[in-house]
Amino acid sequence: VSGSPSSACHHPTSRGPRATALCMMHCHRPRPLLQAAISLLVAGAAHASAAGLPYPHSSSPTRQLFAVAESGRSKAELVALDSLAGNLARSSPRLYRVSSPVWEHDSTDSYSVFLQEMRERYDVDVDSSLISASLQDIVHKFRQEVSGYVRCNPEDASLSAAYTVAAAGYGILLGPDDATSSALEANRVPLLQDLRGKTVDDVLEQSLANLSSRVVVFQDPHQSEFLGDYCVFARAAHLKFGSEPQSQKVLLARSQAPAVALGWGAENEFVSTNSKHGVYVHASNYNRNLAALSNVHLKKFRQVTAPRGLAGKISETAPATSGEAVHTVAFLMSDGDNLQWTLGPWSVDQRWFGSKKRGSVPMGWTLSPALAFVAPSALEGMAASLTALDEFVAGPSGIGYMFPTEWDPQSMGDYANLTFRAMKAAGMRVLNVLGQGDEPPSARLLRAQQAPHTFPKSLLAPLLANEDVDGMFYYPFGGGYAALHGGVWQIGSKPVVSPRFALWNNGTSGDTTLGVQGLVQKLKTMPKTPDSADGYSLIDVHAWSHTYEDVLAVATALKAAGGFDVVMPSELLRRIRAHGIAAPLPAEHIV
Repeated sequence: VSGSPSSACHHPTSRGPRATALCMMHCHRPRPLLQAAISLLVAGAAHASAAGLPYPHSSSPTRQLFAVAESGRSKAELVALDSLAGNLARSSPRLYRVSSPVWEHDSTDSYSVFLQEMRERYDVDVDSSLISASLQDIVHKFRQEVSGYVRCNPEDASLSAAYTVAAAGYGILLGPDDATSSALEANRVPLLQDLRGKTVDDVLEQSLANLSSRVVVFQDPHQSEFLGDYCVFARAAHLKFGSEPQSQKVLLARSQAPAVALGWGAENEFVSTNSKHGVYVHASNYNRNLAALSNVHLKKFRQVTAPRGLAGKISETAPATSGEAVHTVAFLMSDGDNLQWTLGPWSVDQRWFGSKKRGSVPMGWTLSPALAFVAPSALEGMAASLTALDEFVAGPSGIGYMFPTEWDPQSMGDYANLTFRAMKAAGMRVLNVLGQGDEPPSARLLRAQQAPHTFPKSLLAPLLANEDVDGMFYYPFGGGYAALHGGVWQIGSKPVVSPRFALWNNGTSGDTTLGVQGLVQKLKTMPKTPDSADGYSLIDVHAWSHTYEDVLAVATALKAAGGFDVVMPSELLRRIRAHGIAAPLPAEHIV
Protein backbone atom coordinates (compact mmCIF):
# COMPACT_ATOMS: atom_id res chain seq x y z
CA VAL A 1 0.00 0.00 0.00
CA SER A 2 1.44 3.36 -0.98
CA GLY A 3 0.40 6.93 -0.34
CA SER A 4 1.57 10.19 1.16
CA PRO A 5 0.79 11.31 4.73
CA SER A 6 -2.28 13.42 5.26
CA SER A 7 -3.55 15.40 8.21
CA ALA A 8 -7.17 14.45 7.62
CA CYS A 9 -8.80 11.13 8.38
CA HIS A 10 -12.52 11.13 9.06
CA HIS A 11 -12.66 7.94 11.13
CA PRO A 12 -10.55 8.68 14.22
CA THR A 13 -12.48 6.32 16.49
CA SER A 14 -12.65 3.34 14.13
CA ARG A 15 -10.66 0.21 14.84
CA GLY A 16 -9.62 -2.97 13.03
CA PRO A 17 -9.92 -4.01 9.39
CA ARG A 18 -13.16 -2.10 8.88
CA ALA A 19 -11.36 1.11 9.86
CA THR A 20 -8.59 0.34 7.42
CA ALA A 21 -11.05 -0.36 4.63
CA LEU A 22 -12.99 2.84 5.26
CA CYS A 23 -9.91 5.03 5.55
CA MET A 24 -8.53 3.63 2.34
CA MET A 25 -11.82 4.42 0.64
CA HIS A 26 -12.22 7.99 1.89
CA CYS A 27 -8.67 9.10 2.68
CA HIS A 28 -6.41 8.28 -0.21
CA ARG A 29 -3.46 9.73 1.73
CA PRO A 30 -3.39 7.96 5.12
CA ARG A 31 -1.66 9.53 8.16
CA PRO A 32 1.78 8.15 9.09
CA LEU A 33 0.46 6.14 12.07
CA LEU A 34 -2.43 4.81 10.06
CA GLN A 35 -0.05 4.00 7.25
CA ALA A 36 1.97 1.86 9.65
CA ALA A 37 -1.18 0.06 10.74
CA ILE A 38 -2.14 -0.54 7.15
CA SER A 39 1.32 -1.94 6.45
CA LEU A 40 0.82 -4.48 9.23
CA LEU A 41 -2.66 -5.40 8.12
CA VAL A 42 -1.62 -5.95 4.53
CA ALA A 43 1.57 -7.83 5.28
CA GLY A 44 -0.03 -10.62 3.31
CA ALA A 45 -0.88 -8.41 0.34
CA ALA A 46 0.53 -9.12 -3.10
CA HIS A 47 4.20 -8.25 -3.18
CA ALA A 48 5.65 -5.88 -5.73
CA SER A 49 6.99 -7.76 -8.72
CA ALA A 50 10.67 -8.55 -8.82
CA ALA A 51 13.29 -7.30 -11.26
CA GLY A 52 11.01 -5.16 -13.40
CA LEU A 53 8.16 -7.60 -13.94
CA PRO A 54 4.70 -6.02 -13.60
CA TYR A 55 3.14 -9.20 -12.20
CA PRO A 56 2.68 -9.29 -8.41
CA HIS A 57 3.10 -12.41 -6.33
CA SER A 58 1.62 -13.68 -3.08
CA SER A 59 3.39 -13.66 0.26
CA SER A 60 3.30 -17.47 0.08
CA PRO A 61 2.93 -19.61 -3.05
CA THR A 62 -0.14 -21.66 -3.89
CA ARG A 63 -0.13 -24.57 -1.43
CA GLN A 64 -3.77 -25.37 -0.67
CA LEU A 65 -6.78 -24.69 -2.85
CA PHE A 66 -10.46 -25.14 -2.10
CA ALA A 67 -12.18 -26.16 -5.32
CA VAL A 68 -15.49 -24.38 -5.92
CA ALA A 69 -17.85 -25.55 -8.67
CA GLU A 70 -19.36 -22.88 -10.90
CA SER A 71 -22.40 -24.95 -11.86
CA GLY A 72 -25.59 -23.70 -10.26
CA ARG A 73 -24.15 -20.34 -9.24
CA SER A 74 -25.31 -16.96 -10.52
CA LYS A 75 -23.02 -14.46 -12.18
CA ALA A 76 -23.31 -12.21 -9.12
CA GLU A 77 -22.23 -15.07 -6.84
CA LEU A 78 -19.17 -15.76 -9.03
CA VAL A 79 -18.26 -12.07 -8.79
CA ALA A 80 -18.45 -12.19 -4.99
CA LEU A 81 -16.35 -15.36 -4.93
CA ASP A 82 -13.75 -13.82 -7.23
CA SER A 83 -13.43 -10.78 -4.99
CA LEU A 84 -12.85 -13.13 -2.05
CA ALA A 85 -10.34 -15.21 -4.03
CA GLY A 86 -8.38 -12.09 -4.99
CA ASN A 87 -8.15 -10.88 -1.42
CA LEU A 88 -7.07 -14.28 -0.10
CA ALA A 89 -4.42 -14.60 -2.80
CA ARG A 90 -2.54 -11.60 -1.49
CA SER A 91 -1.31 -13.82 1.34
CA SER A 92 -1.72 -17.20 -0.40
CA PRO A 93 -4.30 -18.34 -2.99
CA ARG A 94 -7.00 -20.58 -1.54
CA LEU A 95 -10.05 -20.52 -3.84
CA TYR A 96 -10.16 -22.04 -7.32
CA ARG A 97 -13.12 -22.23 -9.69
CA VAL A 98 -13.88 -25.40 -11.67
CA SER A 99 -16.77 -26.06 -14.01
CA SER A 100 -18.45 -28.83 -12.03
CA PRO A 101 -18.16 -30.98 -8.89
CA VAL A 102 -16.59 -33.80 -10.96
CA TRP A 103 -13.49 -31.74 -11.80
CA GLU A 104 -11.15 -34.61 -10.91
CA HIS A 105 -12.37 -36.57 -13.93
CA ASP A 106 -12.96 -33.67 -16.31
CA SER A 107 -10.57 -33.57 -19.27
CA THR A 108 -12.61 -31.04 -21.25
CA ASP A 109 -12.32 -28.09 -18.84
CA SER A 110 -8.74 -26.81 -19.02
CA TYR A 111 -8.94 -25.22 -15.58
CA SER A 112 -9.89 -28.58 -14.07
CA VAL A 113 -6.93 -30.15 -15.87
CA PHE A 114 -4.61 -27.46 -14.48
CA LEU A 115 -5.91 -28.18 -10.97
CA GLN A 116 -5.33 -31.92 -11.47
CA GLU A 117 -1.76 -31.14 -12.54
CA MET A 118 -1.18 -28.84 -9.56
CA ARG A 119 -2.23 -31.63 -7.20
CA GLU A 120 -0.25 -34.36 -8.95
CA ARG A 121 2.96 -32.53 -9.92
CA TYR A 122 3.32 -29.55 -7.59
CA ASP A 123 2.13 -30.87 -4.24
CA VAL A 124 -0.81 -28.48 -4.04
CA ASP A 125 -3.36 -29.78 -1.54
CA VAL A 126 -6.80 -29.64 -3.17
CA ASP A 127 -9.78 -29.66 -0.83
CA SER A 128 -13.25 -30.29 -2.28
CA SER A 129 -15.16 -29.70 0.94
CA LEU A 130 -16.51 -26.39 -0.42
CA ILE A 131 -17.17 -27.65 -3.95
CA SER A 132 -20.95 -27.04 -3.78
CA ALA A 133 -21.07 -24.95 -0.61
CA SER A 134 -23.19 -21.80 -0.50
CA LEU A 135 -21.61 -18.37 -0.75
CA GLN A 136 -22.60 -17.78 2.86
CA ASP A 137 -20.72 -20.88 4.02
CA ILE A 138 -17.64 -20.10 1.91
CA VAL A 139 -17.41 -16.56 3.26
CA HIS A 140 -17.91 -17.88 6.79
CA LYS A 141 -14.81 -20.05 6.45
CA PHE A 142 -12.65 -17.03 5.62
CA ARG A 143 -14.57 -14.43 7.65
CA GLN A 144 -11.51 -13.30 9.61
CA GLU A 145 -9.90 -12.10 6.39
CA VAL A 146 -12.90 -10.03 5.27
CA SER A 147 -13.30 -6.43 6.38
CA GLY A 148 -16.49 -5.40 4.57
CA TYR A 149 -18.25 -5.23 1.25
CA VAL A 150 -19.32 -2.71 -1.35
CA ARG A 151 -22.72 -2.93 -3.04
CA CYS A 152 -22.96 -2.68 -6.81
CA ASN A 153 -24.88 -4.05 -9.76
CA PRO A 154 -23.62 -7.14 -11.60
CA GLU A 155 -23.33 -5.75 -15.14
CA ASP A 156 -22.96 -1.97 -15.21
CA ALA A 157 -20.32 0.66 -14.46
CA SER A 158 -20.92 0.38 -10.73
CA LEU A 159 -19.28 -3.05 -10.86
CA SER A 160 -16.07 -1.50 -12.22
CA ALA A 161 -16.24 1.11 -9.47
CA ALA A 162 -16.66 -1.62 -6.86
CA TYR A 163 -13.79 -3.70 -8.21
CA THR A 164 -11.57 -0.62 -8.21
CA VAL A 165 -12.42 0.13 -4.57
CA ALA A 166 -11.87 -3.51 -3.60
CA ALA A 167 -8.53 -3.58 -5.42
CA ALA A 168 -7.37 -0.50 -3.51
CA GLY A 169 -8.60 -1.77 -0.16
CA TYR A 170 -8.02 -4.69 2.14
CA GLY A 171 -10.46 -7.52 2.59
CA ILE A 172 -13.25 -5.80 0.62
CA LEU A 173 -15.73 -8.04 -1.20
CA LEU A 174 -18.35 -7.23 -3.83
CA GLY A 175 -22.08 -7.67 -3.29
CA PRO A 176 -23.50 -7.39 -6.83
CA ASP A 177 -27.14 -8.20 -5.98
CA ASP A 178 -29.56 -8.72 -3.11
CA ALA A 179 -28.80 -12.42 -2.72
CA THR A 180 -25.04 -12.00 -2.44
CA SER A 181 -25.41 -8.99 -0.16
CA SER A 182 -27.69 -11.03 2.11
CA ALA A 183 -25.14 -13.85 2.25
CA LEU A 184 -22.44 -11.39 3.26
CA GLU A 185 -24.59 -9.71 5.89
CA ALA A 186 -25.53 -13.11 7.32
CA ASN A 187 -21.82 -13.38 8.16
CA ARG A 188 -21.93 -9.89 9.69
CA VAL A 189 -19.80 -8.48 6.93
CA PRO A 190 -20.47 -4.72 7.11
CA LEU A 191 -21.56 -2.62 4.16
CA LEU A 192 -18.82 -0.07 3.52
CA GLN A 193 -20.33 1.79 0.60
CA ASP A 194 -23.25 1.50 -1.80
CA LEU A 195 -21.83 2.21 -5.27
CA ARG A 196 -24.96 1.59 -7.32
CA GLY A 197 -25.27 4.45 -9.76
CA LYS A 198 -21.57 5.27 -9.41
CA THR A 199 -18.70 4.93 -11.89
CA VAL A 200 -14.92 4.70 -11.72
CA ASP A 201 -14.83 8.48 -12.15
CA ASP A 202 -16.56 8.71 -8.75
CA VAL A 203 -14.09 6.51 -6.84
CA LEU A 204 -10.75 6.88 -8.60
CA GLU A 205 -9.47 9.78 -6.52
CA GLN A 206 -10.05 7.95 -3.23
CA SER A 207 -8.46 4.76 -4.61
CA LEU A 208 -5.63 5.91 -6.85
CA ALA A 209 -2.77 6.01 -4.34
CA ASN A 210 -3.34 2.35 -3.47
CA LEU A 211 -3.70 1.04 -7.01
CA SER A 212 -0.96 -0.61 -9.05
CA SER A 213 0.83 1.53 -11.62
CA ARG A 214 1.98 -1.59 -13.48
CA VAL A 215 -1.30 -3.49 -13.96
CA VAL A 216 -4.72 -2.28 -15.15
CA VAL A 217 -7.82 -4.30 -16.05
CA PHE A 218 -9.96 -3.14 -18.97
CA GLN A 219 -13.02 -5.34 -18.64
CA ASP A 220 -16.59 -4.98 -19.83
CA PRO A 221 -18.92 -5.30 -16.80
CA HIS A 222 -21.07 -7.66 -18.84
CA GLN A 223 -18.17 -10.12 -18.48
CA SER A 224 -18.07 -9.52 -14.74
CA GLU A 225 -17.64 -13.18 -13.78
CA PHE A 226 -14.17 -13.28 -15.30
CA LEU A 227 -10.81 -11.79 -14.32
CA GLY A 228 -12.07 -10.34 -11.04
CA ASP A 229 -9.80 -12.45 -8.83
CA TYR A 230 -6.67 -11.12 -10.52
CA CYS A 231 -8.00 -7.55 -10.52
CA VAL A 232 -8.35 -7.55 -6.73
CA PHE A 233 -5.18 -9.57 -6.13
CA ALA A 234 -3.03 -7.25 -8.29
CA ARG A 235 -4.61 -4.02 -6.95
CA ALA A 236 -5.56 -3.16 -10.51
CA ALA A 237 -8.15 -0.56 -11.49
CA HIS A 238 -11.14 -2.05 -13.34
CA LEU A 239 -12.66 -0.15 -16.26
CA LYS A 240 -14.39 -0.88 -19.56
CA PHE A 241 -12.05 0.39 -22.25
CA GLY A 242 -13.26 3.69 -23.70
CA SER A 243 -16.17 4.04 -21.28
CA GLU A 244 -14.76 6.74 -18.99
CA PRO A 245 -12.17 8.77 -20.90
CA GLN A 246 -10.97 10.84 -17.95
CA SER A 247 -10.30 7.90 -15.65
CA GLN A 248 -8.71 5.98 -18.49
CA LYS A 249 -6.44 8.92 -19.24
CA VAL A 250 -5.36 9.17 -15.60
CA LEU A 251 -4.67 5.45 -15.30
CA LEU A 252 -2.63 5.24 -18.48
CA ALA A 253 -0.71 8.44 -17.74
CA ARG A 254 0.48 7.06 -14.39
CA SER A 255 1.48 3.67 -15.79
CA GLN A 256 5.12 2.81 -15.24
CA ALA A 257 6.37 1.25 -18.48
CA PRO A 258 6.53 -1.55 -19.24
CA ALA A 259 3.12 -2.14 -17.72
CA VAL A 260 0.40 -4.64 -18.62
CA ALA A 261 -3.30 -4.33 -19.40
CA LEU A 262 -5.55 -7.35 -18.98
CA GLY A 263 -9.01 -7.65 -20.49
CA TRP A 264 -9.88 -6.51 -23.99
CA GLY A 265 -11.31 -3.77 -26.21
CA ALA A 266 -11.67 -2.91 -29.91
CA GLU A 267 -8.41 -4.50 -31.04
CA ASN A 268 -6.51 -1.91 -33.05
CA GLU A 269 -7.55 1.02 -30.88
CA PHE A 270 -7.08 -0.95 -27.67
CA VAL A 271 -3.56 -2.13 -28.46
CA SER A 272 -2.53 1.19 -30.04
CA THR A 273 -3.72 3.29 -27.09
CA ASN A 274 -2.03 1.09 -24.52
CA SER A 275 1.17 0.84 -26.55
CA LYS A 276 1.51 4.61 -26.67
CA HIS A 277 1.66 4.61 -22.87
CA GLY A 278 4.14 1.76 -22.58
CA VAL A 279 1.43 -0.78 -21.69
CA TYR A 280 1.31 -4.15 -23.42
CA VAL A 281 -1.84 -6.26 -23.56
CA HIS A 282 -2.96 -9.73 -22.52
CA ALA A 283 -6.27 -10.65 -24.16
CA SER A 284 -7.82 -12.18 -21.06
CA ASN A 285 -11.42 -11.08 -20.62
CA TYR A 286 -12.64 -14.67 -20.14
CA ASN A 287 -9.85 -15.86 -17.86
CA ARG A 288 -10.39 -17.47 -14.46
CA ASN A 289 -8.14 -18.36 -11.55
CA LEU A 290 -5.15 -16.23 -12.56
CA ALA A 291 -4.48 -15.29 -8.94
CA ALA A 292 -3.97 -18.96 -8.06
CA LEU A 293 -2.25 -20.01 -11.29
CA SER A 294 0.27 -17.18 -11.18
CA ASN A 295 1.51 -18.21 -7.73
CA VAL A 296 2.29 -21.89 -8.26
CA HIS A 297 5.91 -22.42 -7.33
CA LEU A 298 8.11 -24.29 -9.80
CA LYS A 299 11.52 -25.44 -8.68
CA LYS A 300 12.75 -25.20 -12.26
CA PHE A 301 10.85 -24.91 -15.50
CA ARG A 302 11.18 -28.12 -17.50
CA GLN A 303 11.04 -27.21 -21.19
CA VAL A 304 10.80 -30.02 -23.71
CA THR A 305 12.33 -28.93 -27.00
CA ALA A 306 12.45 -30.54 -30.39
CA PRO A 307 15.86 -31.21 -32.01
CA ARG A 308 17.01 -28.32 -34.15
CA GLY A 309 16.76 -28.88 -37.87
CA LEU A 310 14.25 -31.74 -37.67
CA ALA A 311 12.03 -31.71 -40.73
CA GLY A 312 9.74 -34.47 -39.55
CA LYS A 313 7.40 -37.07 -40.93
CA ILE A 314 6.36 -35.12 -43.98
CA SER A 315 10.01 -34.59 -44.94
CA GLU A 316 12.65 -36.44 -42.98
CA THR A 317 15.80 -34.63 -44.07
CA ALA A 318 16.95 -31.12 -44.84
CA PRO A 319 18.01 -30.37 -48.43
CA ALA A 320 21.50 -31.74 -48.99
CA THR A 321 22.56 -28.97 -51.35
CA SER A 322 21.40 -25.49 -52.19
CA GLY A 323 20.62 -26.64 -55.69
CA GLU A 324 18.08 -29.28 -54.72
CA ALA A 325 14.66 -28.49 -56.16
CA VAL A 326 12.53 -27.98 -53.07
CA HIS A 327 10.13 -25.39 -51.71
CA THR A 328 10.31 -25.03 -47.90
CA VAL A 329 7.05 -24.51 -45.99
CA ALA A 330 6.41 -23.86 -42.30
CA PHE A 331 3.08 -23.43 -40.48
CA LEU A 332 2.53 -21.11 -37.53
CA MET A 333 -0.76 -20.99 -35.60
CA SER A 334 -1.95 -17.46 -34.85
CA ASP A 335 -3.31 -15.75 -31.72
CA GLY A 336 -1.11 -17.34 -29.08
CA ASP A 337 -1.07 -14.06 -27.18
CA ASN A 338 -4.72 -14.70 -26.30
CA LEU A 339 -4.55 -15.98 -22.72
CA GLN A 340 -8.27 -16.64 -22.47
CA TRP A 341 -7.86 -19.08 -25.39
CA THR A 342 -4.52 -20.67 -24.55
CA LEU A 343 -5.56 -21.15 -20.91
CA GLY A 344 -9.05 -22.03 -22.07
CA PRO A 345 -9.98 -24.52 -24.81
CA TRP A 346 -6.69 -24.37 -26.78
CA SER A 347 -4.88 -27.08 -24.81
CA VAL A 348 -7.80 -29.53 -24.56
CA ASP A 349 -9.75 -28.99 -27.79
CA GLN A 350 -9.16 -31.38 -30.71
CA ARG A 351 -9.12 -28.46 -33.12
CA TRP A 352 -5.89 -27.03 -31.76
CA PHE A 353 -3.13 -28.05 -29.37
CA GLY A 354 -5.38 -30.71 -27.85
CA SER A 355 -5.47 -32.66 -31.12
CA LYS A 356 -4.68 -36.36 -30.72
CA LYS A 357 -3.01 -36.20 -34.14
CA ARG A 358 -0.51 -33.59 -33.00
CA GLY A 359 2.99 -34.73 -33.91
CA SER A 360 2.01 -35.79 -37.43
CA VAL A 361 3.38 -32.66 -39.10
CA PRO A 362 5.90 -29.95 -38.11
CA MET A 363 3.95 -27.14 -36.47
CA GLY A 364 4.69 -23.85 -34.76
CA TRP A 365 2.37 -22.50 -32.07
CA THR A 366 2.49 -18.85 -31.09
CA LEU A 367 2.19 -18.60 -27.33
CA SER A 368 2.69 -15.81 -24.82
CA PRO A 369 5.92 -16.36 -22.88
CA ALA A 370 4.25 -14.39 -20.08
CA LEU A 371 2.63 -17.70 -19.12
CA ALA A 372 5.93 -18.40 -17.35
CA PHE A 373 4.79 -15.77 -14.82
CA VAL A 374 0.99 -15.82 -15.15
CA ALA A 375 0.43 -19.59 -15.22
CA PRO A 376 3.79 -21.37 -14.88
CA SER A 377 2.46 -24.81 -14.00
CA ALA A 378 0.02 -24.70 -16.92
CA LEU A 379 2.82 -23.71 -19.28
CA GLU A 380 5.03 -26.49 -18.00
CA GLY A 381 2.25 -28.98 -18.63
CA MET A 382 1.87 -27.72 -22.19
CA ALA A 383 5.62 -27.88 -22.79
CA ALA A 384 5.80 -31.40 -21.40
CA SER A 385 3.28 -32.54 -24.02
CA LEU A 386 5.22 -31.11 -26.98
CA THR A 387 6.08 -33.70 -29.59
CA ALA A 388 9.30 -33.62 -31.61
CA LEU A 389 7.32 -31.84 -34.33
CA ASP A 390 5.93 -29.00 -32.21
CA GLU A 391 7.51 -25.78 -31.06
CA PHE A 392 6.41 -22.61 -29.29
CA VAL A 393 7.03 -19.17 -30.78
CA ALA A 394 6.82 -16.14 -28.48
CA GLY A 395 4.08 -13.68 -29.18
CA PRO A 396 2.60 -11.74 -30.61
CA SER A 397 4.50 -9.43 -29.87
CA GLY A 398 6.96 -10.75 -27.30
CA ILE A 399 5.91 -10.91 -23.66
CA GLY A 400 2.60 -9.28 -24.61
CA TYR A 401 0.65 -7.86 -27.52
CA MET A 402 1.85 -4.40 -28.52
CA PHE A 403 2.48 -2.44 -31.70
CA PRO A 404 6.18 -1.51 -32.08
CA THR A 405 5.28 1.50 -34.22
CA GLU A 406 3.20 2.94 -31.37
CA TRP A 407 5.55 2.09 -28.50
CA ASP A 408 7.82 4.81 -27.12
CA PRO A 409 11.32 3.92 -28.36
CA GLN A 410 12.77 5.20 -25.07
CA SER A 411 11.25 2.24 -23.20
CA MET A 412 11.62 -0.36 -25.95
CA GLY A 413 14.81 -1.63 -24.33
CA ASP A 414 12.96 -2.31 -21.08
CA TYR A 415 10.18 -4.07 -22.95
CA ALA A 416 12.71 -6.15 -24.88
CA ASN A 417 14.42 -7.18 -21.64
CA LEU A 418 11.11 -8.38 -20.20
CA THR A 419 10.53 -10.32 -23.41
CA PHE A 420 13.97 -11.94 -23.24
CA ARG A 421 13.42 -12.91 -19.62
CA ALA A 422 10.03 -14.42 -20.41
CA MET A 423 11.29 -16.24 -23.52
CA LYS A 424 14.17 -17.77 -21.61
CA ALA A 425 11.87 -18.85 -18.79
CA ALA A 426 9.53 -20.45 -21.33
CA GLY A 427 12.28 -22.01 -23.45
CA MET A 428 11.46 -20.01 -26.60
CA ARG A 429 14.06 -18.77 -29.10
CA VAL A 430 11.94 -17.20 -31.89
CA LEU A 431 9.41 -14.40 -31.57
CA ASN A 432 6.44 -13.21 -33.55
CA VAL A 433 5.68 -9.49 -33.79
CA LEU A 434 2.42 -8.04 -35.13
CA GLY A 435 2.40 -4.57 -36.67
CA GLN A 436 -0.39 -2.04 -36.55
CA GLY A 437 -0.45 -1.58 -40.31
CA ASP A 438 1.01 -3.13 -43.46
CA GLU A 439 4.29 -1.23 -43.71
CA PRO A 440 7.33 -3.41 -44.28
CA PRO A 441 9.98 -3.47 -41.55
CA SER A 442 12.23 -1.23 -43.67
CA ALA A 443 9.77 1.66 -43.92
CA ARG A 444 10.33 5.00 -42.23
CA LEU A 445 7.29 5.86 -40.16
CA LEU A 446 6.01 9.02 -38.53
CA ARG A 447 4.19 8.46 -35.27
CA ALA A 448 2.45 10.31 -32.44
CA GLN A 449 5.50 12.27 -31.30
CA GLN A 450 5.79 13.82 -34.77
CA ALA A 451 9.35 12.59 -35.10
CA PRO A 452 10.73 10.12 -37.64
CA HIS A 453 11.44 6.70 -36.20
CA THR A 454 13.56 4.32 -38.18
CA PHE A 455 11.53 1.16 -37.88
CA PRO A 456 14.15 -1.60 -37.54
CA LYS A 457 16.76 0.31 -35.55
CA SER A 458 14.56 1.97 -32.95
CA LEU A 459 11.63 -0.44 -32.82
CA LEU A 460 12.51 -3.95 -33.97
CA ALA A 461 16.25 -4.28 -33.43
CA PRO A 462 15.99 -4.19 -29.61
CA LEU A 463 13.71 -7.25 -29.76
CA LEU A 464 16.49 -9.21 -31.46
CA ALA A 465 19.38 -7.91 -29.34
CA ASN A 466 19.87 -11.06 -27.31
CA GLU A 467 21.99 -14.12 -28.03
CA ASP A 468 19.11 -16.42 -27.06
CA VAL A 469 16.83 -15.01 -29.78
CA ASP A 470 17.36 -16.58 -33.22
CA GLY A 471 14.99 -14.52 -35.37
CA MET A 472 11.58 -13.00 -35.88
CA PHE A 473 8.36 -13.58 -37.76
CA TYR A 474 6.98 -10.13 -38.53
CA TYR A 475 3.25 -9.91 -39.34
CA PRO A 476 1.55 -6.93 -40.97
CA PHE A 477 -1.99 -6.36 -39.76
CA GLY A 478 -3.76 -6.84 -43.10
CA GLY A 479 -4.25 -9.65 -45.58
CA GLY A 480 -4.53 -12.33 -42.91
CA TYR A 481 -1.10 -11.16 -41.74
CA ALA A 482 0.22 -11.97 -45.24
CA ALA A 483 0.10 -8.50 -46.81
CA LEU A 484 3.91 -8.42 -47.15
CA HIS A 485 3.84 -11.59 -49.29
CA GLY A 486 6.67 -13.52 -47.74
CA GLY A 487 9.14 -10.66 -47.41
CA VAL A 488 12.53 -11.52 -45.94
CA TRP A 489 14.84 -9.05 -44.19
CA GLN A 490 17.82 -9.14 -41.90
CA ILE A 491 18.52 -7.07 -38.79
CA GLY A 492 22.07 -7.57 -37.62
CA SER A 493 22.71 -11.23 -38.32
CA LYS A 494 19.14 -12.37 -37.67
CA PRO A 495 16.42 -13.09 -40.23
CA VAL A 496 13.02 -11.41 -40.16
CA VAL A 497 10.38 -13.23 -42.21
CA SER A 498 6.73 -12.43 -42.96
CA PRO A 499 4.00 -14.89 -44.01
CA ARG A 500 3.63 -15.56 -47.71
CA PHE A 501 0.06 -16.82 -47.39
CA ALA A 502 -2.53 -17.33 -44.66
CA LEU A 503 -4.65 -20.41 -44.13
CA TRP A 504 -7.61 -18.18 -43.39
CA ASN A 505 -11.27 -18.75 -44.31
CA ASN A 506 -11.96 -20.83 -47.40
CA GLY A 507 -10.91 -18.78 -50.40
CA THR A 508 -9.70 -20.53 -53.55
CA SER A 509 -8.02 -17.58 -55.22
CA GLY A 510 -6.04 -14.50 -54.31
CA ASP A 511 -2.56 -13.92 -52.92
CA THR A 512 -3.14 -13.66 -49.16
CA THR A 513 -6.00 -15.57 -47.46
CA LEU A 514 -6.82 -19.05 -48.73
CA GLY A 515 -8.60 -22.23 -47.67
CA VAL A 516 -7.05 -25.69 -47.69
CA GLN A 517 -7.46 -26.40 -51.40
CA GLY A 518 -6.67 -22.83 -52.44
CA LEU A 519 -3.45 -22.86 -50.41
CA VAL A 520 -2.32 -26.20 -51.82
CA GLN A 521 -2.85 -25.00 -55.38
CA LYS A 522 -1.07 -21.69 -54.71
CA LEU A 523 1.94 -23.38 -53.14
CA LYS A 524 2.24 -25.69 -56.14
CA THR A 525 2.95 -22.60 -58.26
CA MET A 526 5.84 -21.44 -56.07
CA PRO A 527 9.43 -21.93 -57.25
CA LYS A 528 11.56 -24.67 -55.71
CA THR A 529 14.63 -22.53 -55.26
CA PRO A 530 16.40 -22.80 -51.89
CA ASP A 531 18.77 -19.97 -52.84
CA SER A 532 16.02 -17.34 -53.15
CA ALA A 533 13.39 -15.90 -50.83
CA ASP A 534 10.72 -17.18 -53.22
CA GLY A 535 11.70 -20.72 -52.26
CA TYR A 536 10.31 -20.31 -48.74
CA SER A 537 6.74 -19.90 -47.48
CA LEU A 538 5.73 -19.19 -43.91
CA ILE A 539 2.00 -19.92 -43.57
CA ASP A 540 -0.05 -18.11 -40.94
CA VAL A 541 -2.74 -20.48 -39.68
CA HIS A 542 -5.77 -18.48 -38.60
CA ALA A 543 -6.89 -19.97 -35.30
CA TRP A 544 -10.56 -19.01 -35.66
CA SER A 545 -11.18 -20.48 -39.11
CA HIS A 546 -8.73 -23.42 -39.33
CA THR A 547 -7.54 -26.33 -37.26
CA TYR A 548 -4.60 -28.67 -36.84
CA GLU A 549 -6.47 -31.14 -39.03
CA ASP A 550 -6.49 -28.56 -41.83
CA VAL A 551 -2.73 -28.08 -41.55
CA LEU A 552 -2.26 -31.84 -41.77
CA ALA A 553 -4.43 -31.90 -44.89
CA VAL A 554 -2.29 -29.25 -46.61
CA ALA A 555 0.98 -30.95 -45.60
CA THR A 556 -0.24 -34.33 -46.80
CA ALA A 557 -1.25 -32.88 -50.17
CA LEU A 558 2.18 -31.23 -50.53
CA LYS A 559 3.94 -34.49 -49.76
CA ALA A 560 1.88 -36.22 -52.45
CA ALA A 561 2.76 -33.47 -54.95
CA GLY A 562 6.48 -33.80 -54.23
CA GLY A 563 9.18 -31.13 -54.13
CA PHE A 564 8.10 -29.67 -50.78
CA ASP A 565 9.84 -29.73 -47.45
CA VAL A 566 7.51 -29.02 -44.50
CA VAL A 567 9.59 -27.93 -41.52
CA MET A 568 9.16 -26.19 -38.22
CA PRO A 569 9.31 -22.37 -38.21
CA SER A 570 12.73 -22.27 -36.54
CA GLU A 571 14.12 -24.55 -39.26
CA LEU A 572 12.75 -22.26 -41.97
CA LEU A 573 14.62 -19.38 -40.32
CA ARG A 574 17.78 -21.48 -40.08
CA ARG A 575 17.69 -22.36 -43.78
CA ILE A 576 17.10 -18.76 -44.84
CA ARG A 577 20.04 -17.67 -42.75
CA ALA A 578 22.26 -20.54 -43.95
CA HIS A 579 21.57 -19.73 -47.59
CA GLY A 580 22.32 -16.03 -47.06
CA ILE A 581 18.95 -15.01 -48.46
CA ALA A 582 18.10 -12.34 -45.90
CA ALA A 583 20.12 -9.36 -47.05
CA PRO A 584 20.83 -6.59 -44.53
CA LEU A 585 18.49 -3.63 -44.72
CA PRO A 586 19.84 -0.56 -46.56
CA ALA A 587 21.96 1.67 -44.38
CA GLU A 588 19.43 4.50 -44.45
CA HIS A 589 16.95 2.24 -42.67
CA ILE A 590 19.15 1.28 -39.74
CA VAL A 591 20.90 4.48 -38.73
